[in-house]
Amino acid sequence: MDCSSTIRSSREVPLAGSVGRPPLLQVSLQSRRLSRDSVPRSPASQPRVCVAAVFIEFMASANTVRTSWIIYSVRQQRSKIEASPYRCYDCMLMAARIPSLDGLRAVSIAFVVLAHLAGTRGFPFDVDAVHSYGNFGVRIFFVISGFLITSILLHEYDQTGHVSLTNFYERRAYRILPAAYVFLIVGAVAYRSSLRWQDIIAAFAYFNNFTRERPWIFGHLWSLCVEEQFYLIWPFLFSFFPGWRIHIAIATILMGPLVRVFFWTAGMKWLVPYSFPSVADALATGCLLALLQPLLANYDRVFAKRWFFAVPIATSLLPLLESHFNWFYHSAGLTMVHIGIALSIHLAVRRRFWFFNLKPITWVGVMSYSLYLWQEPFLNRNSDSVWTSFPLNLALVFACGAASHYFVERPFLHLRETRATMRRADSSRNRNSIQDSSSVLPPNWRASKRKHES
Repeated sequence: MDCSSTIRSSREVPLAGSVGRPPLLQVSLQSRRLSRDSVPRSPASQPRVCVAAVFIEFMASANTVRTSWIIYSVRQQRSKIEASPYRCYDCMLMAARIPSLDGLRAVSIAFVVLAHLAGTRGFPFDVDAVHSYGNFGVRIFFVISGFLITSILLHEYDQTGHVSLTNFYERRAYRILPAAYVFLIVGAVAYRSSLRWQDIIAAFAYFNNFTRERPWIFGHLWSLCVEEQFYLIWPFLFSFFPGWRIHIAIATILMGPLVRVFFWTAGMKWLVPYSFPSVADALATGCLLALLQPLLANYDRVFAKRWFFAVPIATSLLPLLESHFNWFYHSAGLTMVHIGIALSIHLAVRRRFWFFNLKPITWVGVMSYSLYLWQEPFLNRNSDSVWTSFPLNLALVFACGAASHYFVERPFLHLRETRATMRRADSSRNRNSIQDSSSVLPPNWRASKRKHES
């Protein structure tokens, strides 16, 4: 939704806070009254306005002596918004999906699949640089996850004044658990002869990112364990420490390199790429990106420059340092990668590049979770089976991923929305019944009650 369509002239209706103002200012503010009809509406929600629109409304209602300066500021702000190629962040969040985000998911899953394809039988090339981009794709997933989850929490907090942890965990459970446990059950049955009971428990309980040895079939689930651990920690911090959100995110980012150096020097190198403390800074970078959206909106001109495309290009080249400067890359290098990914996400979301919003690309992005789950059995470079040979293995990945998405994910997501709709309807009926019951009382019932008590 373009902010310029939100800010337009309307009827001559006095604005809140405009009573008693000079005529020139009142006329100017009346001509800039916000029209809420053009803002996209989500189901069972009231019309809302974007951050930029709220800013102009604030300028309209603020008391000041410099009348002419206010008029000039409002005009400048409106002309800046109308000329900007970017879309309003809050308006995009109220839409069904944030633009370009599914396209970025498609890019990240492409990196992961390509890294696992390298070395399989029949695949044309196998170089060390390709393997490095598998972890790079997972880092993109982490930053996107932190950005998206924090954006959802911020949106709920701004609209209701609090965050319902029960609803949050219920929605995440419907989104993550069904597809994951279907894969885990199938994998545990199919590979039961080669699995240890501790491998199965670690996978089902979401802590195999702390285990030193993981079987190939469940090895990729370390990132899903990190996500679940993030869901357990961040919403609590977000809800109970609202004034410290940015500080917590920055502190986590700064602690990331120190934690990785500690694990490296302490002889626990297996924890460096997989444990939650060592990768939490990637998620925190996405969280910080969402928290700083109002500030970043002031630098739209910088993101509109052509030279800024050097940021995603340089970020995509940083994984090449892993094979030559391994220690540096896993300490400070990954922090640079996370920041570059966050800036690239902001650029893609604001600019809405056509490539990231093509239907085939977004389709892959929507299915990225199921593709990530089911790519491991067929992309095993240590196996000589027919179903692990290219290109049959790639076709099987998409076939199983599509089956998981359409027959497991989507039915449970539909069930989630159905239950949410029923819950909202019940809540609305309860409010109406309370209002109806209070309306039948006599007008002087409070006075009569106090008189009776006295």
